[in-house]
Amino acid sequence: MSEFVSQFIPEPHLAYNWMIVAYFFLGGLSAGAYLLSVAANRWLKDSKPLARNAALVAPLAMIPGFLLLVFDLGNPLRSVYLGLYFNPTSVLSWGSIFLGVFFGISALNALAHWWKTGPWEALAQKLNVLGVPCAIVVAGYTGILLNSAPGTVLWHNALLPVLFLNGGLISGIAVTILVSPGGAGKCVQSKLGRVVAGLVVLELLMVIAEMIMLSGGGVHSAEAAHALMAGPFSGMFWGIQIVCGAVIPILIFATGTTNRVLRVLASLLVSIGVYAMRHIVVIGGQIIG
Repeated sequence: MSEFVSQFIPEPHLAYNWMIVAYFFLGGLSAGAYLLSVAANRWLKDSKPLARNAALVAPLAMIPGFLLLVFDLGNPLRSVYLGLYFNPTSVLSWGSIFLGVFFGISALNALAHWWKTGPWEALAQKLNVLGVPCAIVVAGYTGILLNSAPGTVLWHNALLPVLFLNGGLISGIAVTILVSPGGAGKCVQSKLGRVVAGLVVLELLMVIAEMIMLSGGGVHSAEAAHALMAGPFSGMFWGIQIVCGAVIPILIFATGTTNRVLRVLASLLVSIGVYAMRHIVVIGGQIIG
């Protein structure tokens, strides 16, 4: 198998496989959509037409993420043990608690938006603000989890939690635009597209900072930077994450286009770029070492 193909189909013995990558991606997406929903409903009143769709995306994205996590554990009872036996020094234990609380709040928020006459609307309004820090933790704790693992150069990066949080915001907003009808808040979608473009620029700046730090680090760090920029992961890094997942969406979204086809294309590409970034960090981090 060629090096280029192997970056997409990694070795099966990796501790963190594609299911974990997908779980990280869906968790960040869910958190980003929830934050958009709350912000649109409470503070960004001009974005309110999309609050309902964002509220629904949040719990729906988390459900397959939970299933992937359970499948990856092999035995479903392990996920129960993870919630029952709390370790205050474990990032994973804290993350599982915030995940459970966040999912409950996001589900309640979705019900309140889609069935406004239900008894949960008042409760959802009270819990929405509590869901904001939970969403931030859900989007960023996976970066902290990787950062705490020893011996992996790509994971020992202080920007990683922020990069994952930013990626969650990007994908959450992009998927909300993707599932929203063309006529639903067309101008609002264009404004949010510009927000996505700004967040993608921020992601690029963080990636550049990471490459500079890796290149100027020790031998292993320099080797990791080379593997990303000119080695076995360069195709995914430059082709999917940077060009398709960042540069092209920036060019489309920054214009504030109201063209539905272009918005869908940019939303798809930027979401694929966020997924590619997580794949490179999680899978590439283990292969590059």
